[in-house]
Amino acid sequence: MFQIRNLGWVGTAQCLAQVTPYYLAASTIGRIGRGEKELSADLVAAFAALLAVPADDLAALTGLEAGGTTMANPAAEDVAALIWGARRLTAGQLEQVTNEARSMLSEQRPSQDTA
Repeated sequence: MFQIRNLGWVGTAQCLAQVTPYYLAASTIGRIGRGEKELSADLVAAFAALLAVPADDLAALTGLEAGGTTMANPAAEDVAALIWGARRLTAGQLEQVTNEARSMLSEQRPSQDTA
């Protein structure tokens, strides 16, 4: 499901760390994806928040009980929508969007110059 959104292991780990309380290594994401590491109900809820799908639906797909909770960042739904919207961009287009977002962020940050 993450690959459909153009998220590899690293991208999934980075997004998960930004919008949920979970910070996992990219290799751990890969192990979970290959079924080499057990998936907890809490992690199902975190993945659901990142994918913008109901946790119960994702739990049904994984065969786990729903009931895991996550304190996702309030922006998780917006981040999931952004990822979905960017899924068809080429690498060059995505780089342009990233550069523009960084430019906008730097304009918002107060200057740290101390004269």
